[in-house]
Amino acid sequence: MISDVLEQAAELSRTGQPFVLTTVVARKRPQSVRPGSTAIILPDGTMRGWVGGGCVRPAVLREARAALEDGQPRLVRLDPASSGDGEWEGVLDYPMTCQGEGAVEVYVEPVLPRPALLVLGRTPVAQALVRFGSALGFRVTAAEPAAREELFPDADAVLTDWADAARRVGAHGFVVVATMGEDDEGALEAAAASDARYIGLVASRKKGESLLAYLRSRGVDAERAARIKFPAGLDIGAVGAEELALSIMAEIVQLRRAGAGAREQHEAGGGGAPAPARGGVTGPREAVDPVCGMIVEVGASRHTAEHGGRTFHFCCPRCRAAFEREPDRYAPAAAG
Repeated sequence: MISDVLEQAAELSRTGQPFVLTTVVARKRPQSVRPGSTAIILPDGTMRGWVGGGCVRPAVLREARAALEDGQPRLVRLDPASSGDGEWEGVLDYPMTCQGEGAVEVYVEPVLPRPALLVLGRTPVAQALVRFGSALGFRVTAAEPAAREELFPDADAVLTDWADAARRVGAHGFVVVATMGEDDEGALEAAAASDARYIGLVASRKKGESLLAYLRSRGVDAERAARIKFPAGLDIGAVGAEELALSIMAEIVQLRRAGAGAREQHEAGGGGAPAPARGGVTGPREAVDPVCGMIVEVGASRHTAEHGGRTFHFCCPRCRAAFEREPDRYAPAAAG
């Protein structure tokens, strides 16, 4: 029931967990799944709901993983009659290779929690960063031992313990040290202990080098210290607190969006059934059936064959039997 799926989606959103909402928008008979069928897909591949089986399921799971990585929605089309010419942006064509025939289109929408931004300090630059970060949709935390909520009315949280605040930042979060002379060492040491993907330091290059030397003297791991970017922000010739905060947020947004749309179109190999008409290189959890081109989940694969020192995975016994009769016909396609 769609109401059950939406209730689950609301709970996942409330707790800040990433997931993908998938919806069947069209079908061609004899596909049995109906338009409006929905499912939630979690980062570990768990599917709650139903949008189709056979070759539909692995294709949708594959694109769900990609959507969680790049944050972009897509329409997944499985249709033997599709041209797969890439003319429609956001439409990804897969061959309908399974025996169920027909066709189906599934809309894949990633639902991601707001990215975390931690701002350390109570300076005018820190206050401007909190305002800009909130306006740009970040979940903003301001932290400083003497911080007061009235200094940061736009923050989602105001903390007084730098170390505690830094521990809450996940691997996808961003940290900016904007103390600017007010215990830079303590704030930067706390930031370096976080798992954030970006740590920006508002300081000159000379001062930044001095602070890095301090971290080394404190035994901070070299790899963690190497993540610190200083001076923080893009070089836009910023003057004043507002422009400096703008340059830093521009750098963070640039980094956040860097991976979007990077997946390349994958061309079909020759000599056998075509590989999916998009999607890049298959990951370790999936393989392409060299006979029909269907994506097979390796962990759940029940039909395999050995040839030339390699293991091939198949969607069904019929494809495995066809491969075993003519392995040299299909093996080059799988290798390509």
